[in-house]
Amino acid sequence: MYGVANLPADGVFVGREGELSALLDARHDPRVRAVLIAGEPGIGKSRLTAEFAARQTPTTEVLVGRCPESGSDVAFAPFLGVLRDLPGTDRTQLFGAVLTRLEQRAAAHPVVLVLEDLHWADSSSLELFAFLIANLAEPDVLLLGTYRPVCPPGLRRLVAELRRNPTVRHVEPGSFTRHQVGRQLAALLGREPEPRRVTEVLEHSSGNPLFVAALSAAPGLSVDLDALLLAALTDSSDDAGALARTAAVIGSPIDHALLEAAAGLPAAQLHAGLRELVQRQVLTALDSGGTTDIGYEFRHVLLRQAIYADLLAAERIGTHARLAQLISARPELVAAPRREAARAHHAYAAGDLPLALESAWAAAQQAHRIGAHPERLRHLDRVLQLWDRVPDAAHRIAADRLAVLEHVVDAAFHGADTQRGIDAATEALDLLTGATDHHPHTRITQVHPQLRVHLSDSGV
Repeated sequence: MYGVANLPADGVFVGREGELSALLDARHDPRVRAVLIAGEPGIGKSRLTAEFAARQTPTTEVLVGRCPESGSDVAFAPFLGVLRDLPGTDRTQLFGAVLTRLEQRAAAHPVVLVLEDLHWADSSSLELFAFLIANLAEPDVLLLGTYRPVCPPGLRRLVAELRRNPTVRHVEPGSFTRHQVGRQLAALLGREPEPRRVTEVLEHSSGNPLFVAALSAAPGLSVDLDALLLAALTDSSDDAGALARTAAVIGSPIDHALLEAAAGLPAAQLHAGLRELVQRQVLTALDSGGTTDIGYEFRHVLLRQAIYADLLAAERIGTHARLAQLISARPELVAAPRREAARAHHAYAAGDLPLALESAWAAAQQAHRIGAHPERLRHLDRVLQLWDRVPDAAHRIAADRLAVLEHVVDAAFHGADTQRGIDAATEALDLLTGATDHHPHTRITQVHPQLRVHLSDSGV
């Protein structure tokens, strides 16, 4: 479906035959445990992995986990589908359970686990990913991870380590050549493009396949990519447009129940609007994996960002506030592992600082229960950031600042963030020595052992 009002469908797979061959070779090499695919936004990482998945045998199980843009706040975000029914909260036990689950599945049939957008992955997921690569013994399991080269330090360090690992292959799709742009345009347009058109599109797109697709659907050429992407909604129905804007604020993945509640549309209009967005290649429906969970994601994050940026500030803030309130009133609207982090995100974006503080504290406790210490620390730092900006902060979370610092030290200790732990312990020391309580040791004996050690070393 082509034209100004629609982003073109992916069409025939072109231009990545070499990269696809590398993936297929890795799949059949028993020495290979993982493949990392690096590339800038729009370069075609997801399209490549989708084509690779489509080339697998019918008996191969392909599991797909996605890291949402807010994934760094959600522990084990891309593994949630695999972890759904795994017992236990001990971190070591959890890692072992995931490893066992994958190898048990692979004993019955080949398994490919795809982790999309690792540049947004939470630290716990990166640790689990590295653990699986190091410990998988079953040859019929292949891990596939996609990421952007410009990524957070944690992923950069992991990639540097994995580049020295002989069981890990690396694939880096580059920009399309003029010939490849011509092949993509021919597939999208259903005819051979004029040579001049190929040259112009190449110059304006810099060979980025997503940009080529956007330019192919436009009557003229423009360097404003956001305007080209937003053309997908130019003549959309009011319902579809409203759903797209609400979905952009929710962010991928988009829980159907939350979108339905936030949109407030009758069922027939809701379904018609969603169907229109899927047909226009704005949203794609997620495979629920046989569960009752239904959801969507934007065809590309750049499209979501363009729609979000096009919203008025009042629209963004109002929608974030409505989403935070909905999650508070109806927690079942969001899958449990992401619930508190999602509420904290929307409350903070809406400027509802009391709710943001309470949600961040709840998210930290949830992360603690599953041993996701880096994510727990991130939420605790948000609590401290908001502490002086929220009246009665201690009453709202039933804990004083010293108790929060105790949790920070514990999370930093278990998350191997030594400096953050020292900083928190130092702040706790300042609170204790400046307190009116003349017997601070009474309180010290109640806090984390690592904090007691630091305070003891400081002469308190």
